[in-house]
Amino acid sequence: MLELIKRLLALFLNRKGATVDIPSTPIPTVTPVSTTPSEPIISSPPVVDTFSTVVLPLTLIFEGGFSDNPSDHGGRTNKGIIQVVYDKYRIKKGLPPADVKDITNDEVRDIYYNDYYLASQCDKMPEKLSVVVFDTSVNSGPGRSIKTLQQAIGAHVDGVIGQETLSKLKSYDPMALANSFLTARNVFYNKIVENDPTQQVFLKGWLRRWGFVRDYVNGVKTLDQIRKEW
Repeated sequence: MLELIKRLLALFLNRKGATVDIPSTPIPTVTPVSTTPSEPIISSPPVVDTFSTVVLPLTLIFEGGFSDNPSDHGGRTNKGIIQVVYDKYRIKKGLPPADVKDITNDEVRDIYYNDYYLASQCDKMPEKLSVVVFDTSVNSGPGRSIKTLQQAIGAHVDGVIGQETLSKLKSYDPMALANSFLTARNVFYNKIVENDPTQQVFLKGWLRRWGFVRDYVNGVKTLDQIRKEW
């Protein structure tokens, strides 16, 4: 577990230019529970729509409404969607430019489902792991989230989940992977502030969000409890 956390931290911290020694040949550091785990880490699409019932509702609790904080590097944001992402979405759909402040709920769902959830192959993961991967994708970018996952399991780190990544995921315990991922994310937040003190204003909220995701993943709090306490 300790080695897995180190691998995850290495990838996260490299985003800010930290020097971290990473083996040239990645070595998986999470011991597979079995060759046929009771809950396969990659499976056929679930009968229950976990995206609509758990994954998206949880993330939207944290994202809230419109904001335009000068200290936020993402700029104008609404329900977690920044203006740049919304502009690209509108162009792809052949629609005229629009202010992200006016984004509709259907557009929010469409962007999150296609550009974050499906792009990260979360639809093939057990619920708890999909929650962590998706929320990290929203918070830090899909590429960063996927690369962190690939780094953890010793897959080629390219930010795209292909057959190699899917194959390697089958051998890993999803809960161990999810919790190690969360540990790295916690340290990453603090490192952001260390490298850029202007981001200190966001640290308390980031860590609070992180705590609720951790509590949900580990069965400490339900979705309704998190909604009431946030």
